Amino acid sequence: MAAPRLTLTHPDRDTGSGGHGERLFFSQLAERHLIGARTRVGLCCDGSLGLMTPRLRADLVKVLYGGKRFGNPVDEVWPNLFIGDMSVANDRYSLWKLGITHVVNAAHGRMYCQGSRDFYGSSVDYYGVPADDSPSFDLSRYFSPSADYIQDALNTTGARVFVHCAVGVSRSASLVLAYLMIYHHYTLLEAIHKVKEHRSGPTFTSATSDDSTHFDLDVYFQPAADFIQKALKSPDGKVLVHCIMGMSRSSTLVLAYLMIHRQLPLKRALQKLIRKRAIYPNRNFLALLLDLDLQLTRKEKSCQIL
Repeated sequence: MAAPRLTLTHPDRDTGSGGHGERLFFSQLAERHLIGARTRVGLCCDGSLGLMTPRLRADLVKVLYGGKRFGNPVDEVWPNLFIGDMSVANDRYSLWKLGITHVVNAAHGRMYCQGSRDFYGSSVDYYGVPADDSPSFDLSRYFSPSADYIQDALNTTGARVFVHCAVGVSRSASLVLAYLMIYHHYTLLEAIHKVKEHRSGPTFTSATSDDSTHFDLDVYFQPAADFIQKALKSPDGKVLVHCIMGMSRSSTLVLAYLMIHRQLPLKRALQKLIRKRAIYPNRNFLALLLDLDLQLTRKEKSCQIL
């Protein structure tokens, strides 16, 4: 029977599926780290880390989620080895300016990542990894082949390798970490430290919500507003709030933020957003925002009386 997957999650983070596979990829890298170190580790029946020391586990979590949060479209994380996102991958002129000779696409065949041998032509060597950024995808089977490709490329005079996925923080980073562990004998912790010296990724938070006339989105008003406020206070902090269409759920959370942290009444918050973007919060969400408006107004009046 196959051994259960190792899991390593941040204690303050949602352990459900958020549409990103970075937790599983991290566990696969942890597995590689343990195998490479020939460390005997007991695996619990739930797939958690068994005999791994709490200190090592805490160090891995701290370094993975700590540090600077806002990165660039592309960064050189090792001599002549770059990690980036699809905006750079889809821009052949940018790759030419960087002197890229080899491209590893960790989202090969996926939407918006249009790279292929035909797309880049004969001037760039292309290697595709058809990985999903999902909690169920086993990226580990690509660790060694991708590491071999990167190593062979970097052994070529004048070679510069660009590894990317959609955002450049999960699949592509995992393949680069695996390369450093396999060919440069870094531990997982050392490899993460090395990459994060030069590159970081965005902070994510999620609200599992339906765009329906009965969903209580108001339970997320305060947590989402607090997250946005904290992010905007970070140096160079920029926040993207989205849903499927960017008109109802996401706009409702932004309105709640403006009301809670910018002390705007609902009418002024609506006017402010409508000047910049067409928004259509559904009637249920508008009713919840009206309730929030009344609560904040009562709180303000109470404070004035006191």
